[in-house]
Formats: sequence, C-alpha cells, structure tokens
Amino acid sequence: APVTGIVTQIHAYPGDTVAPNTPLFSLRLISESLHTSQLELFKAAKEIEIARQQKQRLEGLAQTGAIAGSRMIEIENQIQRMDVNVQAYKQDLLARGLPPDRIDAAAKGEFVTEIVVRAPDKQALKVAEIALTAAVEGEPERLPFSFELQVLKVERGQQVEAGEVLCYLADHRALLIEGRGFKKDMSLVQQAAKDRLPIEVAFEVTEGANWPPLPKQLRIHHVANLIDTQTRTFAFYLALDNQWQSYTQDEQDRLIWRFRPGDRVRLSVAVEKLDDVFVLPQAALVREGPEAFIFRQNGDLFDRRSVHVLHEDSTSVVIAHDAGLRPGTFIAQNSAASLNRVLKAQLASGMPADV
Repeated sequence: APVTGIVTQIHAYPGDTVAPNTPLFSLRLISESLHTSQLELFKAAKEIEIARQQKQRLEGLAQTGAIAGSRMIEIENQIQRMDVNVQAYKQDLLARGLPPDRIDAAAKGEFVTEIVVRAPDKQALKVAEIALTAAVEGEPERLPFSFELQVLKVERGQQVEAGEVLCYLADHRALLIEGRGFKKDMSLVQQAAKDRLPIEVAFEVTEGANWPPLPKQLRIHHVANLIDTQTRTFAFYLALDNQWQSYTQDEQDRLIWRFRPGDRVRLSVAVEKLDDVFVLPQAALVREGPEAFIFRQNGDLFDRRSVHVLHEDSTSVVIAHDAGLRPGTFIAQNSAASLNRVLKAQLASGMPADV
C-alpha cells in the first residue's frame, strides 16, 4: 500500500493473471498528511499563478520607469521560491504512490480521495525479463502475460497502513532448483560449478504428450555461501526455465505450470570425468560375490563377460575398457540378473556353460 487508506474494491483474486499496469485495489485515502500535501501544492500553484499575473501587469510600468526594477526582481525571486515548493510537494506525492496525472490534477484543485494500486508496469516487467534471460540458458519463451496473483492479504473494508502488503504477485517463468549437499561435498560441487559440468535432473513428473520434453541436464547457477545450522548442509542452485499451458475460463486466461515451487527433484552432480570407458544402465550388470558380469550378444545367444567396475550409482555403471569389448558391441541393456538365472539353470541341466 503506498498510502494509508481503506480497501474499497478488489479487482483481482488468487489465480487471476495480471497484465502490466492492471488495477489491483482501490483505496480510499484517510491520510491527513497526504491531504495536507495536496492542499499545500494547490496553494503554492495558485500563488505562482497570481505572482505571474502581477509580473505581467507591472512589466510595462517597469519599462517606463514608473516602478523600480528591484520590484520586478523581488517578484521573480518569489516565483522561484514558490516553484521550489511546488516541486517538493510533487515529489512527496509521487513518493506516496500518486500518479503524475493525479498530482497535476491536485495542483489545479482536483484533490485525490481514492487511489488505484496497479500491477508493475511494462518497465518493471522488462527488468524481470532481463533477469530471466540471464538466469536460463538460451532465450526463454515469452508469455503473453506478466504475473499471476498468488496470495491475497486483505479484504474489502479493511484499513491498511502505508507499506502494508496487499497481495503477492508471482512470476513462475523462471525457477531455481535448490540442491543440498554436505560440507564434505562442497569442494566437488564448487568444482562442478566452476567447470560448468552438466547436472542430471530427474523430476517427479511424468512425460506428457501435451508438454515439451523434460530437461535432462542443467548447470549450476551459483553456490550459496552459508551453511544451514540445523542440517549442516549447504545449498546450490540451478536455473530452470518453466513450462506452461493456458486455458480460458469465464473469459479470462488461466495458467497451468508444469514445475511449481516445492516440487522435489533428484540431482546427480558430475564431479569427475572418466575417459575411455563404457557407461551402461544399472540393470545391465549382475554381481556374484566380488565378480561383476555383463552379457554380450553372440548371434542368437549371450555370452557372460567379467568386467571391471570403476563407478556406479543408482542408475548407471561405468566399466573399464579391458573386458574384450569394442565400441559397437551389442550387449544386454537390462535384465542381466534374469539372464544370469537362466545361465545357472542351464548349467544345472548340463547345457554348455557361459552361453
């Protein structure tokens, strides 16, 4: 709220899309200082008008010498002093949230008794879009609207003070994914941010025919410089360009965001690069004690091959290039455990081994 007043009308409610400069609230002014500033502005403007009229009447007499020239200088100084007062009152009213056209009207005696609180104008939206472009890689898709009214904090008839929050406007076109790491991992995450290594992201949303493909890899935007005293973890952030759909209801555009604040995302941070290796799905590997095996295609059959595992996580395994495998070799990408059970059953029945 730019001024102290009473909410007389609410123009937008939660879920509504809000275009730039759209009216949000109407406030009836009850601020005595605001009325005083308007009154003083009107008085100063009228005094300037009267002084200028007096100056015009005396200019002819001053040229003939009927009056002293010092009198004209005195009137000119008076006009300049009053003009300074007018500018001061205008700046005061402008800082209180009155638009320039209403300030000019107050200078003519048309005092403002109600003020309309509007959404940020296009200039503020332009600043937000510059920040959006800097946050995401590439050119983000521009939406045909600016903000969405997310939370309404007042109701009609409520008196609000200057500076009190009336509502929250949300712009979900660009989000930040907050990752959490333990302090011992900080050096690895910082190195990943410095080297701009890709971070694999797995969202808890399903692929949809009506949605663009989910992003698979992002890069760290920045690493926080604070440690959470409760969890002893630090935060790092990835910029995410949101996906959206719109529909019309009651002649008003509505929004559906694919990603929302509070959603959970699984991040896989790259901390090391291994060269001359094979990367396979986790289901392509089977273990028997200390040994690890994969199944290489051999015609219509599969051969079991022992491999040296360099790294593995919940989704992938990395094997060394020392198992007799060559690029282009066909191997079983999944169900290695099932193939191994079939192999054991064959061995128990006396069939050829390792096939």
